[in-house]
Amino acid sequence: MRKTFCFALILLFLPYFLFSFESHNGDDEVDIVVLPASAVHNQDFFAYGKSIEISGTVNGDVYVFGGQVFIDGVVNGDVLVAGGSVEISGKVSRNVRLLSGQASISGTVGRSVTAVTATIELSPSARVGRNVVILSGNVDLESMVGSNARVYASNLRISDGIGGSLYAYVGSMRVTSKARITGDVEYWSNKNALIDSHAKIGGELIHHPSFFYSIFHGKIFKSLKIGSKFAALSMNFFYTLVIALILMRYFPQRVENSYHALNHKLFQSLVAGIVLVIILPLLFFALLITIVGVPFALTLLAINVISFYSAKIITIIWLARHIFRRFDFSKHRRLYFTFGLIIYYGLTLIPYVGTVVSTLALLLGLGGLVLGKIDQSEEKKIAL
Repeated sequence: MRKTFCFALILLFLPYFLFSFESHNGDDEVDIVVLPASAVHNQDFFAYGKSIEISGTVNGDVYVFGGQVFIDGVVNGDVLVAGGSVEISGKVSRNVRLLSGQASISGTVGRSVTAVTATIELSPSARVGRNVVILSGNVDLESMVGSNARVYASNLRISDGIGGSLYAYVGSMRVTSKARITGDVEYWSNKNALIDSHAKIGGELIHHPSFFYSIFHGKIFKSLKIGSKFAALSMNFFYTLVIALILMRYFPQRVENSYHALNHKLFQSLVAGIVLVIILPLLFFALLITIVGVPFALTLLAINVISFYSAKIITIIWLARHIFRRFDFSKHRRLYFTFGLIIYYGLTLIPYVGTVVSTLALLLGLGGLVLGKIDQSEEKKIAL
């Protein structure tokens, strides 16, 4: 439920970014993009606009950003889509990965579905060959899933077959009489799931009470601690976004130098970051124990706080530019950075993995800032 709450906050601001695209020519906004049913596109397909319709055949991957997205054709590859409303009723031979406000899948997906949405429905006509991973407010899973299903949602309804196990982090869950689950059903919730007596579960039924369970049982301190983490994470996301926009607007050269340092000296940046993390605190305490050095120590502390906070922004920019390398990053840098930031915070929510990701982001960002500054100084000397 913690992951669902944090991502729901992000989704509230998704429509603003989805409707802020510029057109291909920089003039009028693109209203509609259509790949007609008779068309065959023999390479990767890229599109963005208010409305996108893909009814033809794409022999490659599909990358789509739009207000409304309709895919009722054939995609012989992956589908990566971000939109306000997404409907997939055609055939996708490989994976579907989507980020949207509302989503509906009624077609066939050869491999897996990964979705972050406000609401999503997989209708009875849909078929998913492998796994389903969904983070959403409301999930209606009425389709056949070939392997495992992992769902993070406020409300979940299961009414078809799952070839593997179901893992659910939910507020409430309903398993109807039509459900056929081959493996285990393991769920985390403060409520008992409503499971129809005619539903078939081949494995074990395991219930883990959620963090709300602690509140209902009088563990107030623990619940307040968790609530403070929610607030801190939400504020951290928006503070990071604001600071990043300021850096990209007023210090573009510094950001560009740091990016190139990471791009061409990744290992050196990591080593430099590790050295800085060790040396800077030692230097701070060394100055602090001397009377003369106290003002310098406080100045160094302020610089450290600013550097440590902004360092991860450099790493996220580097990550976003690699993820969206097929697009014109400089033209839509604020948008692409926002998606990169969402991906970063999504990774940090994963236990253990999140610690590794945030630590690497800090170390690489610090190293990139320092090496970028050194490279800039050397270029100035050469120019002189």
